[in-house]
Amino acid sequence: MSTLVSASGKGYTCSECGASNPEGGRFCGACHAPLPAAAATQKLPEAETPESPPAGITEPASSEESSQVPKRHDMSYGKAFGFFFEDKDWVRKILMGALFNLLGVVLIGTVINTGYFVRVMRRVRDGLENPLPEWDDIGGLLTEGLAPWGIALLYSLPAILPGVAANVLSTLGEAVKDDAGGVFAMFACCCSCSSILGYLLLAMMPAALIQYVRTGEFGAAFRFGEMFKLIRKCSSPYVLTLLVALGAHMLGGFGVILCCVGVLASYFWSGCVAFHLYGQLWRFVEEAP
Repeated sequence: MSTLVSASGKGYTCSECGASNPEGGRFCGACHAPLPAAAATQKLPEAETPESPPAGITEPASSEESSQVPKRHDMSYGKAFGFFFEDKDWVRKILMGALFNLLGVVLIGTVINTGYFVRVMRRVRDGLENPLPEWDDIGGLLTEGLAPWGIALLYSLPAILPGVAANVLSTLGEAVKDDAGGVFAMFACCCSCSSILGYLLLAMMPAALIQYVRTGEFGAAFRFGEMFKLIRKCSSPYVLTLLVALGAHMLGGFGVILCCVGVLASYFWSGCVAFHLYGQLWRFVEEAP
């Protein structure tokens, strides 16, 4: 049977016979039962542990940990309007864009400019100091611009075609005075409603272009589930981007940026503004939690 000992002020009490024993003894003086060493019976001090903060309170990160957290880039709408003119060679570049806008009547110029816009978007996403690319790869721009141009066209048609049809039917309705005129007017109203739905679809075009450019897949521009997820991650910046890009387009339509060159140059500038915003939005989405 093992001997259990309780500490007293001056010695130990044997659990076998109850006899008192002086400190330092190894065996009971009455029954000779073994006594544990004094060190085994003394309570060792508990190791001190750092106090944990109260529940719900987290300790602030150290400066070293804070420096490792990647900095999130916020949208800079003013930068999109002024970056073009920070390029030392912006005059030549905008004249080239105006030239290809002029060639848009044979389609090829519009596709090349779209390829240029996509490169602006990529360079903004990559954080390059000078987002304006050079005009030294016309063939590459034509190749890069074909798919985005097709995506933009497909998203624009549901907004454009019903509006055109509504105008035609409305004109026919005014020309015909009998009951057929009312039928034309009714169809014109239906086309106008369809045009409104088309403009809602057109509002998704920035998300479609971001999806295409980031994946390189044409079909990614029509995966609406992924696009809605993208828009939810940046709903407020997305809406502001749409409004600012629309404002730049309207400004470009008046040709007020470079009056000496006219609307062809200002439309090219407005396209660069829009795709600069899309590049910022792309980077914003990727850095969102």
